[in-house]
Amino acid sequence: MSLVLLSLAVSDLTKFFCHLPTYIWGVFFLYWLYSLFNVVQSLAVRRFVGTNGDFSKKMVISESVKILRLTTLLIIALIIYSSALGNSATLKYSVLGVIGLAIALGFVPSFHNVVGGLFLAFNSQFKIDEFIRVGDAEGFVHRVSLRYTTVVSLEGTTLYVPNSFFLYKPMINFSQRPKRDVDLHVRVSRATPVETLRQALRRLESMLQSLHVGLTSHEENQSDLRHGEKWERFFFVAMEELYTIRVYSYTEELDARKYAMLKSEVWLAVTEIMEELGIRVLSNDDPDHPFAESPHFFKRSSSNTSSHADDSSVGDPFTSEIGAVVGAQPSSNGIKGPRTQL
Repeated sequence: MSLVLLSLAVSDLTKFFCHLPTYIWGVFFLYWLYSLFNVVQSLAVRRFVGTNGDFSKKMVISESVKILRLTTLLIIALIIYSSALGNSATLKYSVLGVIGLAIALGFVPSFHNVVGGLFLAFNSQFKIDEFIRVGDAEGFVHRVSLRYTTVVSLEGTTLYVPNSFFLYKPMINFSQRPKRDVDLHVRVSRATPVETLRQALRRLESMLQSLHVGLTSHEENQSDLRHGEKWERFFFVAMEELYTIRVYSYTEELDARKYAMLKSEVWLAVTEIMEELGIRVLSNDDPDHPFAESPHFFKRSSSNTSSHADDSSVGDPFTSEIGAVVGAQPSSNGIKGPRTQL
């Protein structure tokens, strides 16, 4: 029995020593590939980043080379190991196929993030500390890695945005815009006299010119002239929709916090003018929030109708004109009104 075991051990060792040159050659070849990828990484960083380049771009390139190096070394090691199996081609390719499929399925969830990281590294859509919005994430760019981008919101919360978002979702870089719009909409009562509305428009326009120099005193830059845009002194106060006053201007203030403070000053000035003129400001749904940014669709509920019954009884300067054009029909409470819903 001992002789049988000894012969089996010797036969296994004989197979191992027969393939020993292959193993030694494979180890040296893997080490050579490892060193080659290190050189490629250094050259890529020097070529695309430079000495004092973006640290995030350097990290993306380094992580990309590391993943490619690991995948290549793993495949070469499997090929060297399978060559020791002899002439069993079926077993050899089966092992390689199963392992390759497992690697592919494992990398599928993060493959899009890696592609997105490479896309951001070689297409400079934004830089560190710029204010961006992608999907539901909005904030200042803190770091760009291979799989995700770190964004710090205005509240100080750190958001980890997968890089695949930048491939499939629209991204806004507020820091690259030459100017930011200040577009406010204010709904007023239907009982407001026309002369009072005219006074409100004049005072709001004067307010824009005197409140902040950055709202109306703009100078055209070369970017505007190159694109044929005339931004100089472009602002207006108008009633584009019935009983909805639009206050529009723009500012060159790109910092999110300063822009919010500037917009807050405009809102407060608008509120003060409305109070001085005795104009009642309406809300959409919540009576505690009388202003709306985009009043493209207003819903008039039954509660609002009952609360504004007194306003309808007052001589409305616009309802009579519309009633004469489109006709009027009696409502359930006996009050006539236009067929169109404003």
